[in-house]
Amino acid sequence: MDTKRLLVSNPPHDNIDPMAAAAFFGLTAAEVRMKANYSVPEIWFTQDEREIFDETASSLAEAGLKTVTVDGQDIADLGGPEPVASVAFDEAGLKVDLGYSGLIVNYSDSVIGVFGRPEPTEEPGRSSLGRMRRRTPVLGGTPVAPGFAPFLDLYVMSD
Repeated sequence: MDTKRLLVSNPPHDNIDPMAAAAFFGLTAAEVRMKANYSVPEIWFTQDEREIFDETASSLAEAGLKTVTVDGQDIADLGGPEPVASVAFDEAGLKVDLGYSGLIVNYSDSVIGVFGRPEPTEEPGRSSLGRMRRRTPVLGGTPVAPGFAPFLDLYVMSD
């Protein structure tokens, strides 16, 4: 068995043939077009067997969908999140205090930022599924699902 590979979308996608790609996703052509319009990279497929993976990647490329291949071990090697104690901007860049040490992300560094914000709930004390919650965090005055808080992940690209 080979190493797990991930096929990740690489938007934007230009002229696509949604009918050609539909079978690989198990979607209709209209659903593939919506998926292709999503502007954030997402993992589309995983596969252990190289031949099947390569065939899928090639077929999606022929359909006009841009993708990149990521070795699953590369993802595992990233490690888990490291919450920071504080951040501040100064003339050198973004100063990050990890609590036990600090670092500076220079303005010239290549950085990918991923921001996530939980969906608001319908009313205080209730999730959007209607289940009662004892404590509901509030984001900008709007209740959000318990246990979820806004986040910003920064990935500093290295050579």
